[in-house]
Amino acid sequence: EAICLGVLTAAACLSRTDAVLLAGLTWLVVLADHRHQPRAAVRLFAVAGSVAVVLMAPWFIFNAVVFGGFVQDSGRALAVLEQRFHESHGSLDVLASRKYVVLIAGLREMSWRLGLGHLLVFVGIGAAGMLAARRRGLTRARLGLLVVLAAYGAGILVSGAWRLVIREWYLAPVITLPMLLAALALSMVRRRAITFAGAIGLGAVLMFNGRELLAHGPWPDQVSEPAIIRVLNERFQPGELIGNSDAGMWGWYGRFTTVNLDGLANSEVLPAIARGQVIEYLQRRGIHTFFFPHDWWRRPWLLGPGSGLLYVDEVISVRGRGHDGGDVQRTMSRLLDTNEQVVARYGRPTIATGDREFDRWLGVGWSVPAAPSPDQIWSSGLVSSVYLPLSKTSPWRVTFWLNAITNPEHQSRLRVTVNGQPSGRLAIASAAAHQPYTIDIPHPDPLLTVVRFEYDRTWSPRQMGMSSDSRDLAVSIVRIDTARTTPGVVRLGNSK
Repeated sequence: EAICLGVLTAAACLSRTDAVLLAGLTWLVVLADHRHQPRAAVRLFAVAGSVAVVLMAPWFIFNAVVFGGFVQDSGRALAVLEQRFHESHGSLDVLASRKYVVLIAGLREMSWRLGLGHLLVFVGIGAAGMLAARRRGLTRARLGLLVVLAAYGAGILVSGAWRLVIREWYLAPVITLPMLLAALALSMVRRRAITFAGAIGLGAVLMFNGRELLAHGPWPDQVSEPAIIRVLNERFQPGELIGNSDAGMWGWYGRFTTVNLDGLANSEVLPAIARGQVIEYLQRRGIHTFFFPHDWWRRPWLLGPGSGLLYVDEVISVRGRGHDGGDVQRTMSRLLDTNEQVVARYGRPTIATGDREFDRWLGVGWSVPAAPSPDQIWSSGLVSSVYLPLSKTSPWRVTFWLNAITNPEHQSRLRVTVNGQPSGRLAIASAAAHQPYTIDIPHPDPLLTVVRFEYDRTWSPRQMGMSSDSRDLAVSIVRIDTARTTPGVVRLGNSK
């Protein structure tokens, strides 16, 4: 029994790092079963632990020697990505001021993708069967198994929602649990005819709900991804570097060379993810085309401040190859290398917060979600920046529509620098509406012009009694206007 427990523990932990939780829960159940035999429990766990350590040691030692850590890159990558997202978006503050908003949103998304409503039907069948049978057939071993699976499934659901990374294959226990409950309920029915009919009925339901599985295979993308790859094989040269995440199939079927960008199979990119500078990694590796599976990954929090203006998106579509019979679409992003390319794609006379591309212009120090008003973007911290797609061939006048948070001084004072050079000071008044503040930029940057705001101080809405938001805010922005100007004219201040 001890050797078997050790072997199963090692096999589970080596198959998936998350299975450490499952193994720990199982050991707790075994410990509870031996609660009246402490010496036997000690011997059992000593032998089982020794067996597990011996079996797992070669892999952990190899990983530490080759990759520099006991935890594999795929295990570290999601944690690094999670930490970067929450640091950038202030999610800890969001959870403090708006309880469970992140977890609830993640659980809703997972419920939709996994069809948890159907699974709850089987849970209900199993629970009803267990209650009807009372104590008959409900041994401690069965109860322990069900409790362990339920706890593990709940832990994976919550952790997946918090990480905002949904991995369906982590949830095998969530699917296994209702199947075991249904089997247990049917096994406790005394009449064989009813048991047989119930099994056939459940099988029919599963077959009906699994018709897509029968038609397209266990992984929804195993038909659509090769179709996309065939299109890309015609566009790219053999050996050309293409960035992608979660792209094992691309590496096998593509003539081009796929570089992993989420860190699951490429530890080299992890420092860039941790800093939120993935676009610098792309430029350094000479990767001009990249794909991300989620739109919210193609954002400055991961790619880097101002990165939104350094690439352009194109939708690749293949008709009728989706798992639902529809078209397959993937967003392909291409880097922009010159000021002319950036201005041609993103230059415009005005842009407001309602524009879906407004966040491409924002650098560091802007707060998401907006507070206290949802139609404004507020600075958070003592420094914030804006990136501007201005042509380097002429001087420009830029107007920022700003407002200060209501504070005892009724205005926020800030220093302005343009491309690292001091450009003066502004005093942003707290008013009923946003006011225009203008600066002149005689010498735009050869690629992207950076305007940096440094605030004398910030205010917390919670400390001021305005709301429960604990973030430190200074000014809000709703619009940016740009216009070419005459050389030699310099202006800084309120445009009124």
